[in-house]
Amino acid sequence: MGTTGGTITGTTGADVIVGSDFDETIRGGGGNDKICGRAGRDVLEGGFGADTMSGDWDGDTLRGGAGNDRLVANGPFQSGPDVLHGGAGDDRLVGTDDSSAGVTFVSYVESPAAITLTYLNGVGTAAGWGTDTLKNIHIVDGSRFGDYLELPYGDPVICPTVRGGDGNDTLVDVGAGCQPVTLDGGMGDDRLIGGSLEDDFSPGPGDDYIDGKGPLLGADPTLYYGSWGDRVRYGSAPGPVVVDLAAGTATGEGTDTLLGVEAVAGSPYNDVLRGNNVTNTLWGHDGNDALYGRDGDDWLYGRAGSDKLFGNLGDDTLDGGSDSDSPANQLDGGTGWDTCLAGVRLNCEG
Repeated sequence: MGTTGGTITGTTGADVIVGSDFDETIRGGGGNDKICGRAGRDVLEGGFGADTMSGDWDGDTLRGGAGNDRLVANGPFQSGPDVLHGGAGDDRLVGTDDSSAGVTFVSYVESPAAITLTYLNGVGTAAGWGTDTLKNIHIVDGSRFGDYLELPYGDPVICPTVRGGDGNDTLVDVGAGCQPVTLDGGMGDDRLIGGSLEDDFSPGPGDDYIDGKGPLLGADPTLYYGSWGDRVRYGSAPGPVVVDLAAGTATGEGTDTLLGVEAVAGSPYNDVLRGNNVTNTLWGHDGNDALYGRDGDDWLYGRAGSDKLFGNLGDDTLDGGSDSDSPANQLDGGTGWDTCLAGVRLNCEG
């Protein structure tokens, strides 16, 4: 973080304000202002009028205020991402298409109403607090209400993430663009609907419904070097989770319904994860976990803790995490030609 540069306030007219190399707050006031933050981690506030604002160098926060504003994120984001709040009015919110430059957020957390977002080939349209146009945005945060956030097609450069936040939200990936698309439900009883390629689901607290839209043909189930297929993550759960993909249920962070999901990452606690009759990837995370592969050529990863892994049918790979876990991990490959790593082995040929 740079040296604080203080606060700059414009007039009621059409101002042109250029910031310094320090961290500062710039308020345009009334009129159609042009504000450039330059270096430093700045807060830019347009106020009333049709304003044009550019954050430039570091991770800045831009608030358009009332009026039809244009907010642009530029620069390498050395001290964090840029966050764009359009405010009331029909705004244009523009990130960077340079994947090495950093991440641009658009936030509707301050919206007084629910948001409806559609996203096509990198350009989004968000209605509910005016009608905004979004370009090259990496992450969209919904409002405190029940939003509908849709991703019809992924951008060839940016695979966007949508996060519902509070409220009973519906998040939908209905396209066949880039992968994976990330759908994060947040608080509330949410519906997360996947597309025809890979989706990454984070349900969050509440009773959520997740539909991955079926198994991916030809998906490589390896966790570290390939695709998981459609996957659900419970890394933020406040306690252990019990997941059964065959039954389509998950409990522990609310009561979730799971359809068309091939992979699960558990919580930091003592989880029980069960697969179904297709190839699954089950990842225990921390804790003393029990993983059951069922049918299919499954990949089971215990990670930290004293884990119990059961491959059952199929040619499975079981990895307890570490040979130093105490008590030792218990690995039972079951029927098939199985590979077992880091634990006490039973029915393991590889």
